[in-house]
Amino acid sequence: MSKTEKTETPFEKAVTEQVARAEAAVAEYAKLEEKAVAHLVSGIDEGARLGKETLTYGAAVATEWRRFSFDVLKRAVSMGPWNAFASYAVPTPFPGFPGFPGFPSTPAN
Repeated sequence: MSKTEKTETPFEKAVTEQVARAEAAVAEYAKLEEKAVAHLVSGIDEGARLGKETLTYGAAVATEWRRFSFDVLKRAVSMGPWNAFASYAVPTPFPGFPGFPGFPSTPAN
């Protein structure tokens, strides 16, 4: 053996091996962390997409509800105030008396 060559003690060898194992573990952790971040980004994107779809659907439902409400209102107005809800009225027990009891069957001019 030459004087410049250093022999490694068992303790130094164990420490060197442990450092190598720690480096390998940290590298594996970095790979897992990268996958986790990718999954989180994917989840955030999916949540944003669902949020946008929910808003779009809500707006469509509101639009349809407004259209439906005004269609019903127009139909009720076209029937006249004395007859607007006659189709929903309970039949009168008095034959020959149409509409709601107490209301005229024709408009008063």
